[in-house]
Amino acid sequence: MRLLRRALLVASAPAVILCGLTPTAAWWFPGELACHWGMHAAFALLPAVIVWRERRLASGMLITLMTLGCWPLLLAAWESRAPVPQPDAPVIRIACANLNVYNTKEQRASSVQAVLAEQPDIFALAETISSSDRFVIPLDAYPHQIWQPQLHRKWRDCVALISKYPILRSVIHDLDSEPYIEATIDVNGHHLHVIAVHTQSPWNPSNWRERDLQLRDIGALIVDLTQRDPAPVLLMGDWNLSVASPAWRTLRATAGLLRVSAHEPATWRSELGPFGITIDHLMTRGLALGPQRAFTIPGSDHRGLSGTCAFILKDAAATTSNETLQK
Repeated sequence: MRLLRRALLVASAPAVILCGLTPTAAWWFPGELACHWGMHAAFALLPAVIVWRERRLASGMLITLMTLGCWPLLLAAWESRAPVPQPDAPVIRIACANLNVYNTKEQRASSVQAVLAEQPDIFALAETISSSDRFVIPLDAYPHQIWQPQLHRKWRDCVALISKYPILRSVIHDLDSEPYIEATIDVNGHHLHVIAVHTQSPWNPSNWRERDLQLRDIGALIVDLTQRDPAPVLLMGDWNLSVASPAWRTLRATAGLLRVSAHEPATWRSELGPFGITIDHLMTRGLALGPQRAFTIPGSDHRGLSGTCAFILKDAAATTSNETLQK
């Protein structure tokens, strides 16, 4: 038994470190990395808690570390969520996918087809290659497309926004590393602001700071957009950000974004399936969101994300407001 405890102590060391670093996410890079996996680390400590349950000091410290690891996700669990579409509201099918720029040529067509199989009305692609991927998408089904230019880019991948609905205006915001697309779409006579993003991957301290700057820029853009045209906003794509990050809370507070009220599936890494973390998101300001599901993208380290959204019916909003006042 003593040997088992020692072995378990050594095996639990990485989880202990991750849980301990999680509360420091706002201050330095290791904490930012740890916070995304804090919940996983907390569950990894459960065997140690069971084995050391008779040692109050040891088990108490382990339970404290588990709480620290889970805390950011527990905070996110209580945040406000987007309303569910009303039964009589027409829904818009939406999706986003990171196709992986290193995907083989043979797999690229299959990865695009996997997105098309979800039959989205509007979707965003990250790490796509316009010279090959755009020809897989049928123009008769998706006549409105914006592909971020690949000229003067350090990498060959780009962001794309594809829509069945007319795109009234669009702007490509170039942040030198990971541009994003801003567009206003006409959905049956209603304006919808759509932002397709692929923020910097925070794999080192410099990129971490750059990603946070990009998120602040996007938050400020959403505030400015809604002041000029108070239409709903749909933000979709690879954020390289989970709900446990302090940057997530900052963006939500700035832009008033809400996520789906139902379960938000894990999207990365794809090999982990539902046990990974969610860094691809379909978020909104002013829309209702339906349930979301993850789907496999051949050759990609991400799973795609698809769901539905709908304009909030004024009659339904008024009814909800009156019921709240009566309570």
